[in-house]
Amino acid sequence: MDRRLRPVVGAVAFSGVFITGVLTAGNASAAERAAAPVGDTAPNPAVAPVRSLLGVVLTTGKQVATEEHSHGPRCDSSQFRGSDNNYPGLSVSALYDKVFRSGTAMPYLSSRVPQSLATWSDWDGNGHDMLLLGEYRNHEDAYLVGIDPDNHDVLGTVRVASSHLGGMAFLGQWLFTGDNPWPHPGSPTVTPYRISSLRAAMREAINGGAKPYLKADGPRQDVHATDFMTAVGDSMYTGNHGNPDHGTMYRYRLTDSGRLKPVAGPWAVPPRAQGMVATGDKFIFSSDNGTGRGWLTVVDRDAPARPVSCVWLPSMPEDIVNYHGRLVMAFESGAAQYAHIHPHNPITHLHNASLDSLMDLTDPATVADDPTLGGLLRSTSAMTHLHARLHDVNHLLNKLNSKG
Repeated sequence: MDRRLRPVVGAVAFSGVFITGVLTAGNASAAERAAAPVGDTAPNPAVAPVRSLLGVVLTTGKQVATEEHSHGPRCDSSQFRGSDNNYPGLSVSALYDKVFRSGTAMPYLSSRVPQSLATWSDWDGNGHDMLLLGEYRNHEDAYLVGIDPDNHDVLGTVRVASSHLGGMAFLGQWLFTGDNPWPHPGSPTVTPYRISSLRAAMREAINGGAKPYLKADGPRQDVHATDFMTAVGDSMYTGNHGNPDHGTMYRYRLTDSGRLKPVAGPWAVPPRAQGMVATGDKFIFSSDNGTGRGWLTVVDRDAPARPVSCVWLPSMPEDIVNYHGRLVMAFESGAAQYAHIHPHNPITHLHNASLDSLMDLTDPATVADDPTLGGLLRSTSAMTHLHARLHDVNHLLNKLNSKG
């Protein structure tokens, strides 16, 4: 490691200053992503590698206050980093590394940015399922990418009208895709596509190798939020990013005419939410924090603003889905559009985890009773936050030294 960088690392360790990539909103353009972190001046090239590898996050006062109510793992210094992560950059958490693995390589990262994910059950009418990945590029056609969830093959790509595709979900006979146009995020809309039309276009893409264009089936509809969209039974939950405060979430039902009608909400949800999965009694949210670590928050469905537990995530997580008990997550940090802001973890693949294994790790009783999990969490009463920071810095130095 360059001797000039050691004082910088030491200063971070002993001052307790947390470096951040907190930005003004999550679903944003490249210009927004490039905004300077809070309190930063012009970036110092000599410090950038340390900032990128250290991966520590400034959490807002409201997030810290909220996490005090957690009774499972917290996204703070009590959660150890791992040493055998299989993704770029410093390990975000030994808990995360234990259950998540890389899956399908996300295509088109040189020109487009991954955003939304949706599970398309029986997409071809022959019992086969598909993951649909939404990717955007400003002022150009957006892509709906079909992925085989079992063998991880990219099957085909359908083009749709220019849209951010922050969220999307299947409901009834429709695929609804969301748009929250930057820099005017106060005007979110959804666009409806008939599933039968999408099926025909996807078959054409798979059989012919081209990227057919799919027209919308009706005008865009105004909704409250589209940063994430999740279908649960006959309802759709939609929510916004909420930076820097808590986001808000709404529930919609589908009318006979194919329009979304609000029926409940708003509810406060964790800040900076980009994706949501519902289980029988829990909501699971993925949240980003600029170029630094994101977090996965588990909440009770009857109290979605109060975390039950939290696990650190790699940089810039986007949407998440539950595919037959497997949690699948997309990231935008590996897109070429954001390479110049040096995300701590440039993720180029979908990440997968067993939903049951993840929920076990967020259960404090399971973590405490399982000897194989020893060392994944610190006892904050036995180790001060200063010692925790020293641990992270030593971990960083070992990583740097191992690279020669």
